[in-house]
Amino acid sequence: MRIAAISDLAPGSHRAYAINVVKTCGGFARLGHEVAVFCRVPERGWTLASAANAYAEPRVRFECADLPDQRDELLVNGAYLREFAGWAAERIAREGYDLVYARHCRGALACAERGLPTVLETHLDIDGDALGGISALRAVGRSERPILACVTISPVLAEKYVSLGAAADRVVVVPDAVDTELFAPPEDAGVSPYDAWPGPHVVYAGHLYAYKGVGTLLRAASLLDGMTVHVVGGTDADVLAARRSAATLGLRNVDVRGRVAFCRVPPHLWHADVLALPPSARHPSAAWTSPVKLGEYLASGRAIVASDVPALRALVREPAVRWFAPDDPADLARAVRCAVGESERESAARAEAARALAERYSYVNRARAILRAAGVSAGAMAA
Repeated sequence: MRIAAISDLAPGSHRAYAINVVKTCGGFARLGHEVAVFCRVPERGWTLASAANAYAEPRVRFECADLPDQRDELLVNGAYLREFAGWAAERIAREGYDLVYARHCRGALACAERGLPTVLETHLDIDGDALGGISALRAVGRSERPILACVTISPVLAEKYVSLGAAADRVVVVPDAVDTELFAPPEDAGVSPYDAWPGPHVVYAGHLYAYKGVGTLLRAASLLDGMTVHVVGGTDADVLAARRSAATLGLRNVDVRGRVAFCRVPPHLWHADVLALPPSARHPSAAWTSPVKLGEYLASGRAIVASDVPALRALVREPAVRWFAPDDPADLARAVRCAVGESERESAARAEAARALAERYSYVNRARAILRAAGVSAGAMAA
């Protein structure tokens, strides 16, 4: 089957939604389907080939919009969103794709209006129609030219979408996923990127937005004598802010190393002693988040300490993770110390639980679930 994905991502972007789209398309490709992502032009410094390789998805093809370049701050421009959606729908219709997987509300609408079989995925906390969200939800399951299904990451979001007009039997929860082949540790994990720092090593890998809880982790670092906290990821501005925060707190055991290419993230997890997942409970996403890094942490086989927020509780349980009170640096430090001191028996139970969850949350299984939601066969498995 030929599957067209629509997203206004820029190839090379390491934002979570871009990784999720491209890796889900990689799941379709592993099931034997031909996949193309209709998107924006690459980020500066990236080619289509280098972006595909950075995502570890060389079989995923990108088709870039022949439109004026748009930076992220312009993506809420209604005229641009409609123009991008129309461009993608026209190309997809002309080239005869069998299914559209849209991470773009207006793109999903434009394809459905042309009678193209379309499934929408959205994680938006929709409260209006500026991005076409309510219009798209009302098209999910309608009798004429419907959007076949709406995929989202949380029951909380699913209930909201139904309340906004989506057909209840057409809204499906499919959590974010992990490339188990890429993130599972090999027998020889190579040289540690942390050799210059004293261990044990506590690692956070992801974006550094305030609600992700990096501030809590930095404050916990002052309570982790003899350990090093490594922060991997973030925009240039957020990396600078995190370094300034660490300096202001007088922390000498914090290594804010910035962003690395997606395909280079796994070794940073394999060589951790503890992986930190500290989202704040004070942000609405605590009720519905499904972090890409959760699956990556699980697949890496390392100990995980996680904020005890409802969204994470819905996805994972002990012994795969060790909980701490959200927004509480002292309790985060306590959980880290317990993880470092776990017994061999605890370690084995944790690793087994994590492996099972990582396989459940693989991108191949995610792709299968999306195809099921669209009412089509998952197709032949790739060799």
